[in-house]
Amino acid sequence: MSTKEIIITLLFVLALLTLLNPFDLLMSPYLVYIMLGGVLIIFSLYVFIIREHPQDEREELHHYIANRQAYLIGSGALVLAILFEGFLEPHIDPWLLIALGVMVVVKMASLAYNRNNR
Repeated sequence: MSTKEIIITLLFVLALLTLLNPFDLLMSPYLVYIMLGGVLIIFSLYVFIIREHPQDEREELHHYIANRQAYLIGSGALVLAILFEGFLEPHIDPWLLIALGVMVVVKMASLAYNRNNR
């Protein structure tokens, strides 16, 4: 992992933690908008600048393993959030349901596409 990848990842996590407001700082709406813009910019850097180009089959396998683990942990976290909200409140945030649904549908569509086009 390069220094650039580590720095962008740390900046992204720091921006997300700041949006959580962990120290109970009173953030004005303008500061929240600035932080949302920062998260968007950092995520764009993460997606568009960090290109994963495996050099051989071993690196490609590591890439696939990392993607699978990220999918499983991400979808598991969404399921836990849905269960947590469902038990605490009668109303579940629709964005949790949408995010999990999109992840599952895109994975299935990607698998179907790759099976038919390889």
